[in-house]
Order: sequence, then C-alpha cells, then structure tokens
Amino acid sequence: MTKVEIKSEYYQKIEKIIAQSSQFQTVSEYINFVLNEMLFGDTGSRGTTREEDLIKKRLQELGYINAP
Repeated sequence: MTKVEIKSEYYQKIEKIIAQSSQFQTVSEYINFVLNEMLFGDTGSRGTTREEDLIKKRLQELGYINAP
C-alpha cells in the first residue's frame, strides 16, 4: 500500500458516504474500490448497478470524474 494525499473536504465527504453505506468500512476501502472500478471496470461481486451509479455520481460531485 501507498499513501496518497487528498483534500480534507473530499475525505470528509467520503466519510459521510461510507457512514450511510454498509458496503465500506473505511475511506481507504471506498477509494480503492472506486479506483479499481475506474481503472479496470471490475467490481467483483461487491457492487450492484445501482450502487455503482451512486458511486459514480458521488465521484462526479467530488470532482474526481467528469460527467458523461
């Protein structure tokens, strides 16, 4: 594992997201899931289409990805 710096406002928003989700336990777990999805398109058995859409929407709101 490698440490990556993100803006504290992003971290706080992600904390709120995971507090409402039973899928993720930590901010790191959430970020790794999202990066894996964005880089490889592989969610394994963890995510549903609805969850993926919510995650993508949240990433757009955070400025990590552009809207299609």
